[in-house]
Amino acid sequence: MTFESSKRAIAKIHYQNSTDSIAGTGFLIAENYVLTCAHVVEAALFAADEVIGASLQITFFDTSEPQLAKVIFFELEASTYGQDAAVLYLPSALPLGITSAPRHPLRQFNRAALQIFGYPGSDAAGRNLTAVTRGEVDGGWVQVEDTKEPGLAIEPGFSGSPVWQRDESPGTVGMVVARHQGQDTAKVGFILPIQKLQAALNQVKLHSLLVLLRPHQSTLASQITTAYKVCRPDTWSEPFQNKLASQLTDIAQMSEGKLVEFAACLWGLPGVEQLQDKLLGWIERYKHNDIELSTLLAQIKQQREEIVSRQAHPFQPCLLISIQADRNTKKEPYQVNAWIVPDTRRYNSATGEGYDPTTGEGAEALADSDWQKYVENPDAIDFTNGIDYKHLPIFLAVYVDQVAKRGLSLQELTIEFFLPMALINQPIEQCLVPDEYGFPMLLGIDADCAHIVIRSQERLEYARGQKLWEAKWNRLQTELNSAAIDAFVDGDALSAKSLQTPLKSALGLKLTQKLPKAAKQGEIGVLLATGTPTAVWLRCQGCELANRLHNDILDDCLEQVPKKVSALRRETPALDEDGDPEAPPELGHHLSFLWEDFYRVPPSITYSDEQLL
Repeated sequence: MTFESSKRAIAKIHYQNSTDSIAGTGFLIAENYVLTCAHVVEAALFAADEVIGASLQITFFDTSEPQLAKVIFFELEASTYGQDAAVLYLPSALPLGITSAPRHPLRQFNRAALQIFGYPGSDAAGRNLTAVTRGEVDGGWVQVEDTKEPGLAIEPGFSGSPVWQRDESPGTVGMVVARHQGQDTAKVGFILPIQKLQAALNQVKLHSLLVLLRPHQSTLASQITTAYKVCRPDTWSEPFQNKLASQLTDIAQMSEGKLVEFAACLWGLPGVEQLQDKLLGWIERYKHNDIELSTLLAQIKQQREEIVSRQAHPFQPCLLISIQADRNTKKEPYQVNAWIVPDTRRYNSATGEGYDPTTGEGAEALADSDWQKYVENPDAIDFTNGIDYKHLPIFLAVYVDQVAKRGLSLQELTIEFFLPMALINQPIEQCLVPDEYGFPMLLGIDADCAHIVIRSQERLEYARGQKLWEAKWNRLQTELNSAAIDAFVDGDALSAKSLQTPLKSALGLKLTQKLPKAAKQGEIGVLLATGTPTAVWLRCQGCELANRLHNDILDDCLEQVPKKVSALRRETPALDEDGDPEAPPELGHHLSFLWEDFYRVPPSITYSDEQLL
């Protein structure tokens, strides 16, 4: 393409509601996208309050029919020599023969020969200008000037014009942004090199992919989400997005090539056949010039297949929350630590990658920062030495937020609480977790709740009981298909001391008429001493609740007990504002469930009575 033929991609930017007056110049940088200066758009719209989405008229070189254009990108820094770029989208087809010129980074900031065409002084015919670069100035602009006599100066109206470099690789290397304001007679102006316009060019890439996919977002929702997950790093801190526009925006923020990776991944998924040709064209247009298409598709294939395989075998994510009592009082204040395990099944013993269930290594520690947004008066709370139980929901909200950022919902999450004896009988599944908007949510009761499991904090520290606990847990795994009711000792009629003998051989404890005593020589202490890995009990006694525990939880094989507990709580209606939390009729409000998986532990931590946060 020559400079003369490239002029067909140059356009007049008209003032709003006018096709005669000209605010400045623009040029086609991709199919249906025109680049110009932000200050040109601002002038054309008469400083409208809402720039993004506003409409303008443009007319391409050597054509007479104006085109409707909408502003999709606008960046104008107030400081001199700052960013000054806007992108216009043309919803209608372009006139025949108009294609964007090749683009190259400007490499030579001094003495590079340039050609420019624009519309100075609202001259509808346009004017040609030749110039040379004179070096970079502050802010990334490059100074240019016409050295000929008489020559033509860069004047208002040239703003937004493409800058053509005449060398062995002809093409557009920048955009005119301003004239020199100090001397009216000086033929000096400034351009923004193409490499300084990446934000605008990235918006074109994002918007063009959105336009391509939007008509298919309902039918291809699953494939789009799969491609999003493939491209989303595990360490990405932004919230997981569920809508197409938000997903593409999120991907665009990750790195320059991520949108192309996303499109390449989507291209290879089943069910996308009707869109493959258009996707391939988009990928070819926006991929990095140094990468072969076949190489790119091969690179993304392995990542895609791994995610698809995971979807066929869903993650088993787990949130581990350890609550440690004060060393002296064994009660408040508590120190809290939390870890997320994205998939409890993923561990490679050869490489050490993933979560090691025997040591807890590989679990990612969660921060307990940013809690202030859930408290009306943060200054009134001092967490220096730990937290009170009543403040636990604040930290649960922070942890749930971090889990959500990894694309995990509560419904697919298991939360395991390692509780000290002082909290073992607390209805922790009824914690009302605050939200930034709306009303607090019940952590473990409701259709979309997490699966809540109680664990014993003391068990982790009871060295003598480790081998017995391991042996009992391994035995439980071999008896998962046996009747659950036969695995549990009924402890209602027995004292804690009398329970020790039957629990030496049993796998579980069942209490329906009394709470387990949370003491070293109570029922909880006996569970630890005998290595018993599971227990169920009711925090409210009653024959009807006891019958439901037998009929709805323990009426199947042992393997189904955790699933039945989770299903029960998801079927349990939340209490209304006037409901009595002590006496609702549903079993889900009173059931405590302990399930001590020997091979699911948090990383080793050193607890301190010093500062928590």
